[in-house]
Amino acid sequence: MTGDAAVTGATATPAQEKARARNYDIATHWQLMWWKFKRHHMAILGLSLLSVFLVISLVPEFLSPYGPHTRDLRYAQGPPMGVHFFDSDGEFHARPSLTAGRASAIP
Repeated sequence: MTGDAAVTGATATPAQEKARARNYDIATHWQLMWWKFKRHHMAILGLSLLSVFLVISLVPEFLSPYGPHTRDLRYAQGPPMGVHFFDSDGEFHARPSLTAGRASAIP
């Protein structure tokens, strides 16, 4: 019998139980960790996400819309922008923005 039934022992015969126990007895530490890791769905999801991040970090030039040395010359001498939670109309947004608001002074 193969699949989850052999692993969990739900419908395994005594001979299959003995063979499964022997596999655990001779398995290396890495094999035991891998078998347990494969059953943990959130761990598999996390590994998949980290793999995607790794691939993106290896090919940023291909994915980037601009070259690494491209600059916006209109904003070359501008000061750094702060994080704003209020837009130019004065409305609060939980998602911060990096755009500058109005350029008027507070009276």
